[in-house]
Amino acid sequence: MMRMNAATVRRLAQGAIVLATLTLVVSFYAWSVEAEGRSATAVLWASVALGGLWLIGLRQGWMWTASLELLAFVSLSALGAWLGTPAIGTLFTVIIALAAWDLQRFAERLRRTERVEAEARLIEAHLMRLSLICSLGLLLGGIALAWHVRLSFWWTLLLSLIALTGLHQALKFSRREG
Repeated sequence: MMRMNAATVRRLAQGAIVLATLTLVVSFYAWSVEAEGRSATAVLWASVALGGLWLIGLRQGWMWTASLELLAFVSLSALGAWLGTPAIGTLFTVIIALAAWDLQRFAERLRRTERVEAEARLIEAHLMRLSLICSLGLLLGGIALAWHVRLSFWWTLLLSLIALTGLHQALKFSRREG
């Protein structure tokens, strides 16, 4: 059985960063191959460079890279969605990048805390919550990709506000529990 500690969480964050980078690269590569004449070379290299910078930031303990890289990966995914890359790839990229962001921040908090009681249980509980949230995100995102409904601007705005309020409440709850 694997020993759960801050180093384990950092390794999981590294894996998530690599996986998010790969899904982004594969999505843009598939988009460029789909129709000849489109080149995604710049975006492919930018994705690899961003993933590399994120890994360096994780290794150096630069917390600013986590949020900046999450923003960059979500922005590139949004660009991909706008250009018509495979939607499942952008969904996976965003969810995995969000998990990497969370894992990096969690690992850093563990590292900076002098003494953590029941560290393995705390990590296991965090990983269970994270895997549940990622699974739910994939499920709901997959349903949204498969089920198309036309909504007016006002319904879209209302549902967006409800979703943002729910996300805000979930974040407040998770901070209280953590």
